[in-house]
Amino acid sequence: MTSTSRGVCRTLTDERTAHGIDHVILMVEGTGSRERTLDTIARLGAEVLPALRGAGGCN
Repeated sequence: MTSTSRGVCRTLTDERTAHGIDHVILMVEGTGSRERTLDTIARLGAEVLPALRGAGGCN
C-alpha cells in the first residue's frame, strides 16, 4: 500500500469511527486521462477497500 493510499484509508477510517458511518461511497475524478482514472479505480479496489473492510484497518 502506498503512503497516499494509507493516508486515504486512515482518513476514511477515522471519519467512519467518529461519525458512526456504516457505508462509504467513493468517487474518482474522471476528467483526466482514461488510463489514470482506471488506475485510480484499480488502486482503490486493491489497496484502500480491503483495508477498510479488514478488522485491522489501515496498515
